[in-house]
Amino acid sequence: MDNYIINSTTKTPEILLYGYIGNWKDTDSKRFISDLKSLEAKHQQINVRINSGGGDVFEGITIYNALKNSPAAIHVYIDGLAASMASIIALSGRIIYMSRFAQLMVHRVSGTANGDAEKLRETASLMDELEKNLVVIYSERTGRTVEDIQANWMQRGKDTWFNAKDALSQKLVDKVFDGVIAEAPQQTDNPNAVWQFYNTQLENSFSNQLNNNTTMLLAQFKNQFGLPESATEQDVFAAIQSQHNKNKLLQEENEKLKSDNTDFQNQLKVAQQQKVTDLVSNAIKENRITEDQRPTYTALAEANYDATKAALSAITPYKSIAAQINAASDDAPEYKTFREYQEKAPHLLAALKENDPAKYSALYKKEFGKTPKP
Repeated sequence: MDNYIINSTTKTPEILLYGYIGNWKDTDSKRFISDLKSLEAKHQQINVRINSGGGDVFEGITIYNALKNSPAAIHVYIDGLAASMASIIALSGRIIYMSRFAQLMVHRVSGTANGDAEKLRETASLMDELEKNLVVIYSERTGRTVEDIQANWMQRGKDTWFNAKDALSQKLVDKVFDGVIAEAPQQTDNPNAVWQFYNTQLENSFSNQLNNNTTMLLAQFKNQFGLPESATEQDVFAAIQSQHNKNKLLQEENEKLKSDNTDFQNQLKVAQQQKVTDLVSNAIKENRITEDQRPTYTALAEANYDATKAALSAITPYKSIAAQINAASDDAPEYKTFREYQEKAPHLLAALKENDPAKYSALYKKEFGKTPKP
């Protein structure tokens, strides 16, 4: 059974758009627009009466465009609820009426996606683009800037509700009518009141259809949340609210974990940089490399620390001639005379002449009885 009904028995035909919008609810845009075209061919004015919680964005946009561009004068009446995509469809009317007991709701585009990371990012980008289009529709209708609507009406995880007075002041509707509608709650932060009101309106209007749809929907929710068959609508709603709260808590925990991970990564980066600095500085201190080579080895260590450490360890520390002489003296204390140096370590004797001429002269004089020529 359709979620919309056409009443063409009066002079001005009515389309009753009651219920959710989308192929899975049998309110597809193809059949809706086909029926609309049939009415347009015979009538100059068509009234569209809305009591809907919204539905599929693409189906809703298609219906909105068909009504917005209709050659007939489309008059929209919000009888009970115009939420989500239904609020967009409501804005297609040349004149928009709203019952003083009705509610209008706006929120961000939401949906689900399956696939890899790229597929999820693609879906998120599409949702952002769709939301921009919806914001433009609200902006053009109300005269408010897109930035203002995005900031105030499209808040993360929040539904923005308008009663008839508020909707009129925000230029979402043109007139408020006092139709015969069951007692409805004014704008409230209590979603339970809206839930009860919405179901009451649907039951009063299309009891058979609603009972079938509600029974199927409740069965799906009971199965999803593991509720017994005896669970009531309020039990289902409580389970939905509980899941929403859990999701919100998980989201907050996820944000904290991401923040903690960022802090850890920053600390790890600082520690790694210090590790690289210490490695290169120690190599310079040990005379394995020079200060001029610091940038080169720093870059190598940042790219591959272990390989650079191994390479630096393999470099023999540089020793000056004097250091070599001192080391040689420590290792060979038997070189006491000039002749011993000549016979056993002439290279050290030459270094001694260059780096310690006083000692060289003393050994020479002691060996030959005279001072060596300069």
